[in-house]
Amino acid sequence: MKFEFLTRTNVNALHTLCTGDKPEFASANKKRQQWFDEMFRRGLRGWIAFQDHKPAGYIEYLPIEAAPFPVTGQDANFITCLWVLPQYQHQGVGGSLLAACDDESTLVSVDEGQVAVEHKPVNFFTHFGFEEKDRDGDNILLTRERADVRLQPVRYRPHANGQRLAVDVLYNPECPWSTRTAERVVETIKSHPA
Repeated sequence: MKFEFLTRTNVNALHTLCTGDKPEFASANKKRQQWFDEMFRRGLRGWIAFQDHKPAGYIEYLPIEAAPFPVTGQDANFITCLWVLPQYQHQGVGGSLLAACDDESTLVSVDEGQVAVEHKPVNFFTHFGFEEKDRDGDNILLTRERADVRLQPVRYRPHANGQRLAVDVLYNPECPWSTRTAERVVETIKSHPA
């Protein structure tokens, strides 16, 4: 297994890691590239694990002040994604990716209480020394070292026009699966006659 620091040059390897070359993800991968461009300007860093010159997993993180999640804090890095392909799971790749970040400042992560393949569960992080720092519903903020970090509660308000059904479609452009799901929801809503 070979590990490379995430750069603008090798970031394109990540597009096929999560979605393969499936054409239905072209739009999502384009949005993801735009997200990467913006986040590199805001301090995005990470590592890619390669096996036989093909990506096997990666980790990416940002200064917590730039986190795309409602958290506050300082002197910490927020893990935006840690992904390992299924065939490389339980072989130490995820732990090795975390270890590659050890020279950085404090790492924090949020488990959103979702069953999603790309998100590592709380017990993965606790196995590597992370502890619960804050909780808001299903959102759990984890940190490996003492850090002054907190979740910011998110509350939604109803739309003013009560005559129609209002739908908020929330997604993370960093994740092509999240983006593609949001695109399908919007397509379905637009095709509805009401």
